[in-house]
Amino acid sequence: MTVPSEKIGLLAGLSDLPLEVVRAVERAGTPLFVAAFKGAADPAIEVTGRDVKWFSIGRLQALLDGLRASGARDLVLAGKLPHEVLFSSGDFDDRLVDFLNSLPDRRGSSILGGFVDLLISEGFRVRQLIETVPELVPEAGHLAGPLPTEAQMEDARFGWRIAKTIAGLDIGQTVVVKDLAVVSVEGMEGTDETVTRAGSITGGQNIVVKVSSPNHDFRFDVPTVGPGTVSSLSASGGGVLAVEAGRCFLMGGDNLFRECAEKAVSLVALDETDISQGQRPVGDDTRA
Repeated sequence: MTVPSEKIGLLAGLSDLPLEVVRAVERAGTPLFVAAFKGAADPAIEVTGRDVKWFSIGRLQALLDGLRASGARDLVLAGKLPHEVLFSSGDFDDRLVDFLNSLPDRRGSSILGGFVDLLISEGFRVRQLIETVPELVPEAGHLAGPLPTEAQMEDARFGWRIAKTIAGLDIGQTVVVKDLAVVSVEGMEGTDETVTRAGSITGGQNIVVKVSSPNHDFRFDVPTVGPGTVSSLSASGGGVLAVEAGRCFLMGGDNLFRECAEKAVSLVALDETDISQGQRPVGDDTRA
């Protein structure tokens, strides 16, 4: 991984992803400052010798001042923020209120895209997250668990097209399908909850498809799945987890693959060639 020698500032939110980014940057020997959001970032991100400062989500000016004081000019955004806080005015400073009022709407892409533009206007450079930890990005193919059947892959290709449309509308990145029917679509609740909801409808053996949007901005978001998603799918009756090759993160490393094998969840990564030409790993079963 090529990382600039200048200090990197990491804005850390929910999920395990910020820790993965921290480890990657530290392995490269690059100076690091972590701006961790209170109530979102994992407390484990703060260890002895690591430069970490905690910020309230609603205090935008304090965050900007802290980033500037750290000396970091290259920034990376990793992890989610609780979306519900944006529908409350509690503990917002004037800078954040003005920022939110300047946006055309409060869709996730509008907020985060506007935030990136704000950081750039303040003199920072925002790096693409997907280029910072490329070791998390899968290549196309069957990755773990049972080999999916042709019927399941037909569902996955169907779900891919639906998911791309939904992602392009900035609704969500995940759809769950079964027998060429859409079972559930991701909204603000997140992937795991979408998977659980689908299982309650069909009883299981669903196909979960997660993709990036057609014009995805990898500076502030990368579609991500991990062992938790596999567990949710297994608990909901099992099936296939299909992600977009080259444009998503797989969290958990060997633990993720082990979970797939133990819980009989098929994990595959698809790309445009798989969708357009139908070249993919399949089993011997066909749709009845």
